[in-house]
Amino acid sequence: MKQLFPLIVLGLILRLALMPAYVHPDLKGFNFGAYLISQQGRLFTFYDYLSQLPPQHQLVVQYHPDLFIYPPLAYLTPALFMRLLSPLYNWQVLQQFIFDAAKIIQSPAMVPLAIVLKLPYLVPDFICLLLITRLVDQRHRFLAGLLWLFNPVNLYSTYLIGQFDIYLVTLVLLALYFAHRNQTVLAALSLGLAAAFKPFPLFLLPFVSTKQSLFSRLMPVGVGLGAFLLVILPYLPSAGFRNYALFAPQTDKLQFAKVMVSATQYLPLFFVGLIFMLWHHYYRPQLLPTWGWFASVFLLFYSLTHFHPQWFLWATPFVILWFVSLPRSRLPLAILVGLYFALIMTFEPSLNWTIFRSDFSLMTWLDKYHMADYFASLLRGAFAATALYLVLSLSRSSPVSGGDT
Repeated sequence: MKQLFPLIVLGLILRLALMPAYVHPDLKGFNFGAYLISQQGRLFTFYDYLSQLPPQHQLVVQYHPDLFIYPPLAYLTPALFMRLLSPLYNWQVLQQFIFDAAKIIQSPAMVPLAIVLKLPYLVPDFICLLLITRLVDQRHRFLAGLLWLFNPVNLYSTYLIGQFDIYLVTLVLLALYFAHRNQTVLAALSLGLAAAFKPFPLFLLPFVSTKQSLFSRLMPVGVGLGAFLLVILPYLPSAGFRNYALFAPQTDKLQFAKVMVSATQYLPLFFVGLIFMLWHHYYRPQLLPTWGWFASVFLLFYSLTHFHPQWFLWATPFVILWFVSLPRSRLPLAILVGLYFALIMTFEPSLNWTIFRSDFSLMTWLDKYHMADYFASLLRGAFAATALYLVLSLSRSSPVSGGDT
């Protein structure tokens, strides 16, 4: 870590510079929930706040009752930091941002607010740095740390767009660290808590243990699900939580890629791929290192869904471990990340060109030639093919990193 210290300082300065550089509209949604919890004491009732207001209320018209669609930790965590950092907040500016962002978002007053809202991300971010350098051997730590400090996916998702997925990433990486040390229960607990930000880490639970007994394989699933259920249990009486967060619309994305086998029945390709991997893991757990199994589940998901840009951050630590462990995979890994950023250009302008203060839209321009969906589909096809190649290549390789678990 001593070698990395100058780069850590540089990485910190870069992050602080990016925090106020852009404010995405999504930043206000979960921070609104955090505000209700930390400043109005709505610890268990914030999910129902909007649905209890009159339909014509300004907040209901602006946000709709289904604003809070994530599990509880997505709001409780920023609420905790909002409470701890409350002396740094300009509450009037925050309220203006929540009530009418268009009037305040370009104001100089947003600069300190944007910094304060994003400042807590430094904590999980640098925990990730510590964990990544502990998951590789001594000779690879500098490279792994360098790649994490300056990886563009994290800088874009966390410090420009301001999404909270870095908390989930930290817990998933912590689960890998515990799995590496054969602390299966702690690994499962970490994944259960990660799912309390967004549920997807639950799919990683069957890949935590490599022991042969059926109990050893099922135990992490039970522990992780139990941890997740304990977090959401106080919110089950909430109609808002049950209607909007427990079964959020984003979960439907898992079933979009399908092969029809009758007029009404189909093969959901994500679950076909997941169960295929589960069988391989059950009989041949050493086929991939644990980080490789985790990465494969993520790549399967990205290949078969219209994933949101910030979701790719989930796999970023494992891409780094892959890059460090297997030098001959570096070209396809770099291509994969390049395809990810190309796909970002196919999303709405607020996720790409607006960052550079441009009103250009690539998809609108391509639509003039009826090429928009064709172009995006080609990119997704190339991404899926590259991901498939990487997983097959990893299954035929012997990792050389200390992160082989």
